[in-house]
Amino acid sequence: MLIYGVCGAGKTMLLEKVQRDHAPSFEERSGRGTIVSAEPPPSPVPVAAKSVRRNNSLTERRRAAPHAIKFLANKLRISIVAAGTHEALHVMRADPQIASRFEQLELPVWTESQELASQQPGYLGAESARCPDGFGITGSYFDSAEAIGAWA
Repeated sequence: MLIYGVCGAGKTMLLEKVQRDHAPSFEERSGRGTIVSAEPPPSPVPVAAKSVRRNNSLTERRRAAPHAIKFLANKLRISIVAAGTHEALHVMRADPQIASRFEQLELPVWTESQELASQQPGYLGAESARCPDGFGITGSYFDSAEAIGAWA
């Protein structure tokens, strides 16, 4: 699966939450089903040298990423969830073998709202009080401290 969206949409936060929620216990660590997180290394080309080699370096990285993904998926026989911007979507779509392996899911930009809060487990409701000048306070109600912690 490829989760893509604009910078700041919460892709990394989502993947980190999945890792926390599914962290293996001590007994499970030796078996399959473990979640492993990896990030590509930063560009090896110094910023000053990018103007000369930019196109070659970017093209090389774009070609290398799909090959590395194919290798990992085939050799290790693992499922891969990737996250990136719209550029990652274009890179993945450029290789038909990669495109066929990844369901694409666009992550929308979320804003804190009543609708978003209502989807959280344990959410009971909210009350708000505002002055005519717009200043005010909103309080949300949850059924447990755990539900509040999950929202935070």
